[in-house]
Amino acid sequence: MITTNTIKTYNLTAMSLPFVLTLVLDPKQADAMPNPGAVVDQVGAFLKQVDQDFSAFKPTSLVSRFQRGELAEGEYTEQFKEVLDLATKAEETTDGAFDPYYSGKYDPTGMVKGWAIEQAFNAYLAPLIRHQRVTAAVLNGAGDMRFGVMDGSDFIWNIGIGDPNDSERMIYQLDIQNGAVATSGIGPQGNHISLKGFDATLEQATIISDNLIEADVLALAAVAMGKEAFLAFSETHEANGLLVDQNMTEIEL
Repeated sequence: MITTNTIKTYNLTAMSLPFVLTLVLDPKQADAMPNPGAVVDQVGAFLKQVDQDFSAFKPTSLVSRFQRGELAEGEYTEQFKEVLDLATKAEETTDGAFDPYYSGKYDPTGMVKGWAIEQAFNAYLAPLIRHQRVTAAVLNGAGDMRFGVMDGSDFIWNIGIGDPNDSERMIYQLDIQNGAVATSGIGPQGNHISLKGFDATLEQATIISDNLIEADVLALAAVAMGKEAFLAFSETHEANGLLVDQNMTEIEL
């Protein structure tokens, strides 16, 4: 007998961005959890809390207070310390291509969304998958995604990579069960990228990884470095994905 899955989709807004949470349930799971509203509320509340603490546009956020020199070290939350440490290590790993001081002051915008999605997925969605309460789940934040599938399931996520010059057109499809995908580009989504002397030779970079923090950092670093520098970088640092250069040539990693 063919089993028909139920797909439930919930739209959230945080960080002035659209987020989409999707759950896939088989008939038994759907009967056992007819209204996953509590989980959706938890994810939404977490994303809003992250926005409140890390937004560079909210004057009372921890980041804004840190920028003004008003945040004492004793006021650092565990989350703030974790992101600060991750951002520092990412800058070192990418030789400055990922730059949390791109604007002249500390601003972890290039990492916070991916970090928040990774945290929310691990805290609220992964347990549902692990305990087989859902077949699959994904949290998508403006195109950056963390997703998973229950052990033993043949469910596959079909993830499209968009054309950097045509948002209605897909140029590649990933068929994958577990992991993370992040895309960065030189358009509006790349306004937190500092080229710092690198060549702007990539229109877009999509990175596939086991976690969204790494995918986000490497996608941003790829665009900042440019094609040749990132291809050289990827020889010594594991990177999987798809690059699109200024000639719209697709380069698989």
